Amino acid sequence: MYYIGIIMMSILILIATIHYYWAFGGTKLVHYAIPTIHEKPAFKPGFIATIIVAIGLSGLALFVYIMLHDSFDLISYQQNSFSRGAWIFSAIFLMRAIGEFKLVGFFKKETESKFAQWDSMLYTPLCLFFSIGFIALGLSL
Repeated sequence: MYYIGIIMMSILILIATIHYYWAFGGTKLVHYAIPTIHEKPAFKPGFIATIIVAIGLSGLALFVYIMLHDSFDLISYQQNSFSRGAWIFSAIFLMRAIGEFKLVGFFKKETESKFAQWDSMLYTPLCLFFSIGFIALGLSL
């Protein structure tokens, strides 16, 4: 379980770093990260939205670190809170993997864009991996 957590933490830090890069003006690979409709971005995330995602991903990496290192031994209810949190994060990533049936997830209708191809090849399976990983972390407490 420890190694799955380390892999999850590493990937979350990498993805967070990419989002910090985008938030502060970076543009490389951004066309692979935003869904498109008729070759136009479905939305244009600004600084605030991108930084919130980056901070959230960093927080998830910290959450995994704390779970792996039993940093909540002081009070027993903290362990239950972390276990519940792991289940909640698992559900969130599972919902992202399933998608909204149009632009993202296993059941998306748009399949031809660069984003859709990367979503099928990497993003959605990665979300499924995180979902399973958070279940495993929650059960290991």
